[in-house]
Amino acid sequence: MQMIALRNDFTAFSRRTDAKIALLKEVIGRVQKGEEVDVRGLLGTGDPEKEKEWEQGQCLTIQEIQEEDRLWQSKARRRHRKEISQPAEAKEQKSESESEPLPASKRCKAAQDEEARDILRILSQEWRELLVGSEGFLVGKSRAGLEGHNVVWGEMDSMTRNSLAWLMPLYLLRSVLRYIYQEGHVNNVMYIRYAESGRVNWVQNYAEYHDPLHRKEWEELSTPRGHGMILRSIKTDFKFPMSWPDRISVYHKLRSPTSDTSDSFRLDVLILSEKHQRAAARCVEDIVLYDYRRGHKVPMRPSMLEQFSKTWQAQEEATRKNEAKIEGLLERVRRLEERDPDKAGAAGVDLGGS
Repeated sequence: MQMIALRNDFTAFSRRTDAKIALLKEVIGRVQKGEEVDVRGLLGTGDPEKEKEWEQGQCLTIQEIQEEDRLWQSKARRRHRKEISQPAEAKEQKSESESEPLPASKRCKAAQDEEARDILRILSQEWRELLVGSEGFLVGKSRAGLEGHNVVWGEMDSMTRNSLAWLMPLYLLRSVLRYIYQEGHVNNVMYIRYAESGRVNWVQNYAEYHDPLHRKEWEELSTPRGHGMILRSIKTDFKFPMSWPDRISVYHKLRSPTSDTSDSFRLDVLILSEKHQRAAARCVEDIVLYDYRRGHKVPMRPSMLEQFSKTWQAQEEATRKNEAKIEGLLERVRRLEERDPDKAGAAGVDLGGS
């Protein structure tokens, strides 16, 4: 009975580990392909119950394996002392079913599970760089247009749809408010505001962090006092209906390199839901440089060209770096699969008596 229970426990343990490896492979592969992926939803990041399952697993931890190994060694020593004291005939009559199983297979699976948890930790801590950086967007305080910006309840379009709620009876008003909370989503106009606010902050970052020597010129770009930016066009693709409560981060990147004669530039914009860890919307902005004093377009200043050239190089490097990191994680998952004794044809794994 003990051997049957051991086999069942080990089989369930193996299946859980295999399922986790397959899930990690799926998530990393989708990130690598640039697909929209809900990292939090798939891996359970932020969900205490799922995080506990990953961390402690409903599976054997290294500490448990070590404890089991210690107990097994103790049993082996007692059995050895008992065998020494028994007659030779009694030793020969001992059934094979009474032999103690070696915990090597469990240790192998536990090592796999520990490796899977380490990969999960990387995905949980670096999901932003992997998801956004692999597309060339630069993250961090000195690069983001908005980061961790609160979505407020009043930005949802359900407010306008129910603007006459104050005329309703109390019992009906409660139902309407419940509907607003559950079904409302951020008004589409707000995404344009997020993109524009993020772009202004993105430009101000150059004045603050990257080119303080030309601070005045960078700060002037967001005003009508001299050479400023004019939004010629914006295209927005909405990915899913984001709702309150949530936080967003907005990232901009140059769509192409600039030249000495450039009087405009295009930006790709990613509006990221922190709650769902996926893109809520994507925009393309076409920006014209305009001299408000003289009333016509102007080419980029040398300082702006220099910084944009550095930014383009940083974007290319971020893409290479994060794609390599994703490929490295995929390779670790592949090695986990190759080391899986159930899939590597390890017919000699000792689970005890037959």
